[in-house]
Amino acid sequence: MRTTMCSAIVLGCAVVAFGAAGCGKATSGQQHASGQQHSATSSSDPSRAATSESPSPSATTPAPATTTPAPSGATPTPTSAPGDQPAGSRCTTSDLFAVFEPLGAAAGSQYGKILLTNHSESPCTIYGYGGIGLYSASGDPVPTRQMRDTSTPPVTVSLRPGDHAFSRLQWSDVPGTGESDTSACEPQAAQLRVIPPDETRALDAHWPGSPACQHGQIWQTAYRTGTGPAAGG
Repeated sequence: MRTTMCSAIVLGCAVVAFGAAGCGKATSGQQHASGQQHSATSSSDPSRAATSESPSPSATTPAPATTTPAPSGATPTPTSAPGDQPAGSRCTTSDLFAVFEPLGAAAGSQYGKILLTNHSESPCTIYGYGGIGLYSASGDPVPTRQMRDTSTPPVTVSLRPGDHAFSRLQWSDVPGTGESDTSACEPQAAQLRVIPPDETRALDAHWPGSPACQHGQIWQTAYRTGTGPAAGG
C-alpha cells in the first residue's frame, strides 16, 4: 500500500507598478512628499526633486492627469497637531485630480499654479507643499529643483467634494551659470508630476510652461484654499 502526499508552496512577490496615463489615476512612488520639511537638497534629476525652505524671491531676481511614479520629495514628518485638523481625513492621491495652469510672465520670471480638486465623495484635508518634478514627453526627467516659498506659512486646507486648493509656482526664463543664452536654457518639459502633501504617488498634469532656467529651479507656495490668482505673480 502506498501513500502519496503532495504539497505546493506558492511564493508571492509584490510588484509596484509605475505608469503615466491621464489625470487622476494613482501609481506607486518612492518617498513621502511631506507637508513639512526643513532641509534642502539639490539635484538636476527631478526624480530626486530638491526642496528648500526659503523666503519668496523678488520679481527682479528670477527664481522662480493620470498618476505616475512620483519624483522623490520630502521625508515624511507630522503635518499638524490633532486639534488643528478640520473634519475629514487626509487627502490621498486617489482622492485628487491635478491641473497646471500658466499665469504669465513678469521681470524675467514665469508664473503658474497647480490646482488640486477633491473628486472623492468625502471631505479631506491637505497641508504643506508636496513634491513636483518636470518630465519630457517621452517620460524622461527634466532638471527640477523645488524651492519652498515660506513667505506665507502652510495652513491645513479642508476640501469638500468638488473643492479646490492651489499652489503658485515661479521660475526663471533667464539663463543661469553654465546655461545657454542662445537657445533653450534647459530641455522643454511636457509634463509636471505632482505629489500631494504626505503622499507617495504622483498625479500627472500637462506642462505648457517655458523651460525652467537656473537649472530647473522652481519656487512653490504651500497649498491654499480656492483656485488662486487668474494671472501674474
